[in-house]
Amino acid sequence: MGIILPMLFCFAYLVLTADHENLEKHCSSSNSTRVCSEYLACTSDKCNYCSEDSDCHLHFFCHESETYDGNKICEFEPFIHKWGVRLALSMVVVFITGILVSGAGIGGGGLFVPIMILLLEFPTNHAIPSSKAMIFGGSVAGTLFNIRKKHHFYSRPLINYNVAAIIEPTSWLGTIVGVIFNEILPSWLLYGVQFFLLSFTAWRTFKKAFESTRKDEKSSESSESQYDGPAYSKLLFLVLFVSYLLFLFLTFARGGRRTKSIVGADFCSAWYWVLTFGPFPVYVGLTFIVIHIAKDYPV
Repeated sequence: MGIILPMLFCFAYLVLTADHENLEKHCSSSNSTRVCSEYLACTSDKCNYCSEDSDCHLHFFCHESETYDGNKICEFEPFIHKWGVRLALSMVVVFITGILVSGAGIGGGGLFVPIMILLLEFPTNHAIPSSKAMIFGGSVAGTLFNIRKKHHFYSRPLINYNVAAIIEPTSWLGTIVGVIFNEILPSWLLYGVQFFLLSFTAWRTFKKAFESTRKDEKSSESSESQYDGPAYSKLLFLVLFVSYLLFLFLTFARGGRRTKSIVGADFCSAWYWVLTFGPFPVYVGLTFIVIHIAKDYPV
């Protein structure tokens, strides 16, 4: 079973994203992305390698690629183009959205992705990782802003590192699988997943806001916890920091289909899958250890 799963992922990667197979297929301007894939151009009603930038879709430019035996393919480079009203409008919308999501503490990925798809016309599988980079910037700024703040009655920082240490390891495991699915799943399915998640998140947010409003109306005094012990574990913070460094290193060490590994692991090789799925038991084990330690720090 341990061998079959990586083989299935490899098969999905190489078959579902194999643009070579689309060469010479009949296409038109309306279905070129679906038929040819985003990396091939539709010229003379057939899927072919590009010869100039005008052959490619919006935000794609024609470049030689070693992956395609030196042939020219359309590479995604969204901001190598002239300044325009659409880009300026997108920057304003992203700026306002960043203010709102930071104040509400909802991350913003569910909003940044539709903005890039609708306003900048990013392909879905490129809008998703781009939104993560945008969220990262906001997260760093928010962390730096709150890192020195203290909780108003617990003897710990305002940021609850205990909760972060419990959640993050498994979150990173989900990220690994999610990145793979982002490469192999079709755009229509990604749209469907986003619609479902955004709808569910919106419903939960409105429900939570309504419940909080009712509680505030019933009680003007906040109830204080009876727990007066230590509320911050430096060990949990250390586990969180080390697991983050490990995840960062393994990401660069693994590489990908279009990203070279820093340790020379070839895509879909044995070492590639060791670096991909090897951390799973480690992070799961860390999660259980952290949960056990966190029992002594219930806040």
